[in-house]
Amino acid sequence: MCPTRRFNPHSSRCLYKQRRTYLRISALRFRTPRTLIHHEPDNTDCRCGCALKRIGEDVSEKLDYIPGVFTVERHIRGKWVCDDCETLIQAPVPAHVIDKGIPTAGLLAHVMIAKFADHLPLYRQESIFGRAGLAIPRSTLAQWVGMTGVQLQPLVDAQRDVVPEGSAISRALDYSLKRWAALSHYLDDGAVPIDNNWAEN
Repeated sequence: MCPTRRFNPHSSRCLYKQRRTYLRISALRFRTPRTLIHHEPDNTDCRCGCALKRIGEDVSEKLDYIPGVFTVERHIRGKWVCDDCETLIQAPVPAHVIDKGIPTAGLLAHVMIAKFADHLPLYRQESIFGRAGLAIPRSTLAQWVGMTGVQLQPLVDAQRDVVPEGSAISRALDYSLKRWAALSHYLDDGAVPIDNNWAEN
């Protein structure tokens, strides 16, 4: 059930939370190639002068996609501690488009380009990903599109200043900027459909 708020249990946000958990579990169990990316501190000397000792690591996995093939980026952040003063240091978490989300920037770029440049609806992308071995629910894809759009908003605002007035691109930008709340309404209201062309466009 959807916690805390009175959401429709079939709303996009609730389905996203439920299916995101399933997606994380299935991605971990899925036999996809792993790319190991190590993040270690630049300096392993403690401020007290002692050498730090590696005592463990934090591991996070991000799902990436090269057309036709899913891969998993396994980020490993070593933990280093000083035996004398017990100072603990660790490399910072790399920045991601969706904070604590599972998709990489490459996967998000693929979904956005396929939807807006290639005019490929999310329900078709869901089928394509399923044939590649990992069916990502369209509600999850819709959430990714909305959150990526929010991150790209400053770029859209900046582009509007350099696009010639009266051009087709300027009219498209003006249309989206003036109606952004309505275009992204499906992210907050589970009653708004997200699985047809009219709503997605």
